Amino acid sequence: MTEAKKSMFLSIIYAVIILSVYFFNLPLWIALVILAIIIAFELFLAIKKGDKFKMSINAVTLGLIILAAIML
Repeated sequence: MTEAKKSMFLSIIYAVIILSVYFFNLPLWIALVILAIIIAFELFLAIKKGDKFKMSINAVTLGLIILAAIML
């Protein structure tokens, strides 16, 4: 899967999760868990590729999602 297709696919998943929270009353903690799993997978792929910029961005994002889940 090319980088552009992967980015588009992930953007669609993010949009569906956010819209599900607003329109279908998906509990926020479930949405955060799904997002954390996706970000952790992205972090794993960035580590595998050795992309330090993506690793740092994904690590910070994952940390913020975990912090948000704790604050709920």
